[in-house]
Amino acid sequence: MADSVKTIDQDIKSLFSGTEIPTDLLNQYITGLTDNLAVTEKALNKDFFRIIIFFLAFVVLDSGLIEKLSISGTEIKRSGYILISFPLLISYFYYQFNCRVVFAHDIRICLALLLKRIHPELYFGGFDLLLHYPSIRNVESLQGKHVSGKLQNSLLNFSTTLVSAIFLLSPILALIYVLYRIGNYPDLPLAALIGVIIISTIFVIRSSILTFRPPMEPDHYSQRKKGSS
Repeated sequence: MADSVKTIDQDIKSLFSGTEIPTDLLNQYITGLTDNLAVTEKALNKDFFRIIIFFLAFVVLDSGLIEKLSISGTEIKRSGYILISFPLLISYFYYQFNCRVVFAHDIRICLALLLKRIHPELYFGGFDLLLHYPSIRNVESLQGKHVSGKLQNSLLNFSTTLVSAIFLLSPILALIYVLYRIGNYPDLPLAALIGVIIISTIFVIRSSILTFRPPMEPDHYSQRKKGSS
């Protein structure tokens, strides 16, 4: 993902270096990208919410506040065999969350670079950002329009990094806690525990690889400078 900006930039340059593409078609494509970005960001918000719900449900069951649940008339009692599903669910939705983050990231890059080519007045004015779904990421990007001076820009970037760290690290910490607690259940076979740890670790490692990205992105208003290629 580290080269995604460069790759998309090269693809768009190639797109405009060949046969001329009708402006109407490009505008329709930009509209479709904007709609897909909103759908993707709403979905990744739901993924993160699911992680929170599953973690809280585990804490409630593990604490003994609730000994059993009834789902569609079927009683589910607290045991290692039941609770072992929670780290799998948490790690899976964490992986899916990061997949959507990467996809949304590439959509933003593509939108920014396309608009820079065909509607530079909207791009450099940052007006296109108001068309995006008001996610945390998009609002923070738009904030760059109101930041003046290196100190304020540094504070904005630092706070953005902290927020990103919370979203990336808190599910991992929750997963570690869940796995630790599950290891204390005597009815759970060691092989099952090891299997869940391996699967969860694979999801986390893959997520970490996906989310590695360069700090400078053209969809950030603060990175938009007239005269740049």
